[in-house]
Amino acid sequence: MGGDVRLSGGRSASLTSVFGRFADKVLGRSLKADARLSLVDSSSSGTLEVGAAGNDDADVKIFMTSAAGPACVPFLDKVAFTRRGKGWRVAPTFHLQDYSVDLEADATLGPRTAASISAFHGGGAKVALEHNLDDETQLRLSTSSGLADTKVALKRKLGSADTLTSTYTVTPDLAMGAEWEHDFGSRTLKTSVKQNDPVTAERTPLPVPLSPA
Repeated sequence: MGGDVRLSGGRSASLTSVFGRFADKVLGRSLKADARLSLVDSSSSGTLEVGAAGNDDADVKIFMTSAAGPACVPFLDKVAFTRRGKGWRVAPTFHLQDYSVDLEADATLGPRTAASISAFHGGGAKVALEHNLDDETQLRLSTSSGLADTKVALKRKLGSADTLTSTYTVTPDLAMGAEWEHDFGSRTLKTSVKQNDPVTAERTPLPVPLSPA
């Protein structure tokens, strides 16, 4: 169990929100809940996650929100289910405000090949196929809007700390790019080179230690 408070900046700091988190195990299931209450507009949000009781059961995650205002009433926003089996996973999300559905599914097609698909209620979709050529090399084929957006990525480990990824996007001009990632242990440095774009570098910050529950 844990919680925190958030203060606004400035000379006269004031309390703006309160956050709480709870985790326990009930009847063989993991139970996690968190909630945040805004003291500025009285809005709130929270999640309730119930873990699977066995291999044939499903994880359930419930999202609850409330609009801002003095007369706000909490309501269910969406409910997400995750069902897993040997080599497959199906995760539908039901949006209760407009009765729409998102769907994520992935499956292992062989010892070195996996596929995933995501379909969103707004009309978008993503499909990806990954194949490990060997222990250090992975080939990934993905698309989100048809053949014009198909990307082919070749990812290869160079030693224990370096990874090089070459990406080709199937467009009229066949855009190409490359990304080099170096792992320093506690930090990661990424350098990207894309066609018609400047070279960019990104360094991930040190992880923030979690407060004890």
